[in-house]
Amino acid sequence: MGDSFKDYFPVFEVFQKKTLFENGNSITYDGRGQDQQVSLSMRYVVPKANFEIYAEYGRRDHAYNWRDFILNPDHARAYLFGFQKLFPIPERNSFLQVRGEMTQQQESVNRYVRYPGLIGNQTWNTHGLARAFGNYGENLGVGIGVGSNVQTLEITEVKGMMKRGILLERLENNQDYFFRAFGQNTEKKPWVDLSFGLLWDQRFDRLVLSGKAQFVKAHNYQWQSKGISTDDYPNGRKVFSFYGNLNIVYQLKK
Repeated sequence: MGDSFKDYFPVFEVFQKKTLFENGNSITYDGRGQDQQVSLSMRYVVPKANFEIYAEYGRRDHAYNWRDFILNPDHARAYLFGFQKLFPIPERNSFLQVRGEMTQQQESVNRYVRYPGLIGNQTWNTHGLARAFGNYGENLGVGIGVGSNVQTLEITEVKGMMKRGILLERLENNQDYFFRAFGQNTEKKPWVDLSFGLLWDQRFDRLVLSGKAQFVKAHNYQWQSKGISTDDYPNGRKVFSFYGNLNIVYQLKK
């Protein structure tokens, strides 16, 4: 690390690697083991309609120049999109809440054009030298895992601190690793978790209980194949699992 203003405040760096060095060498910058992430977020709320919509789009590994940025905007990108809507239930003095959200981290098809073969691996939360957001080798990014995608739909009845409802979720695990490790192997299929959950929050005076029970059916679990699987007739391993948690909160003061 140097002692210049830019070294102490790299957030003011420009968006193009070409302008960071006199010779315009992108490799020189990459050799410093640094990275850049830029994201834009938006949220639109309609209080009278009890509705909100929100989104965020980010890009890592800043472009070589503006031409690279314009022609290749989906390189090392990730995005999130979600909404919430409350429908009043007058007779129960409560609301029906419908919430949906999707997170997309998987590397785009840009990898086939930008890199030879199926190398890729320049996705959100990863970097060849900087290793992105991490601590002693453990990734600190989105909880669903590096290069994973998830779609969630929640339908619940909400009344103050109380909530009861269901959760539907589809999780594509570590898609970037899958395509890099198995390439065009037709016997291997993506590892996808389909789950159904029950949500329950209840308040008893100062005591608040919050519970979640989720039933998960994993298809092609850890990209494993059954013994009868072949390239022509792929048959992945399917695993059923259960996840549950219970949170207890006690309010000292009302």
